[in-house]
Amino acid sequence: MKKILFNIFRFFWTIWGGIMFFVSMIVLCPIMFLLVAIGKYEAALHIPKMVSHCTLFFCGIRLKVNGREKIDDSIPMIYIFNHHSNLDPFVSSVQTPTKAKLLAKAEILKYPGFGFALKYLHIPVKREDRRDRERVLQIMTGVIESGNSLLLYPEGTRNSGPDILKPFRRGAFKLSLETGAPIVMCTAANIHDKMRGDSVLLTPGTVHCYWDGPFYPDDYQPDQMEAYRQMIWDKMRERMLVHYPDGFFGDK
Repeated sequence: MKKILFNIFRFFWTIWGGIMFFVSMIVLCPIMFLLVAIGKYEAALHIPKMVSHCTLFFCGIRLKVNGREKIDDSIPMIYIFNHHSNLDPFVSSVQTPTKAKLLAKAEILKYPGFGFALKYLHIPVKREDRRDRERVLQIMTGVIESGNSLLLYPEGTRNSGPDILKPFRRGAFKLSLETGAPIVMCTAANIHDKMRGDSVLLTPGTVHCYWDGPFYPDDYQPDQMEAYRQMIWDKMRERMLVHYPDGFFGDK
């Protein structure tokens, strides 16, 4: 009975959160579209961050952030996050610099409004197209060399379990080795409990975020990329194990 009542509560709480998300979009996105249309791209980048703050607030999601103060945002970084929830874009947006470019699936280009903005503000990629991935790698290299940062989800797609962490794709680590840009890592360790990767139902509460790094590629050669990737994957998994000591999400 308790589980039924809890799921009813989650259902209505999700509706509330969705309504407030769309209200914030209706209020703020016309401003973003106008800024993009007149070429004020840097100013437009502030709008998604404002939408993210509003969404997390009205959804009852609070962030307890550990270690953020040791990250120097003044230099080009490759920010990586775990990818376990539809809440991930909001959580990562509020914690990264406004000018950090997001690598996102190209399918978003088809979304009304969002697609228009993404084309100018972030980097869309066709994940299954090898030639497109090579093109995007060149773009990302240019972003780093221009002094800006990147925001990536190295798991690639949302992880709905049962393993707490999927294998990392190579892109972020190859880019780090080629450009010398350090990787910094944020693990939203228990975000799966607030909204599962295979669900839209929302549970309000606190998400624990752990920052680690920067991890510089100086000690690794191009032929040691796997060791570099494994070292960072191990650190993120270690953070996840604090909340899921069995290494699996289970039925929470």
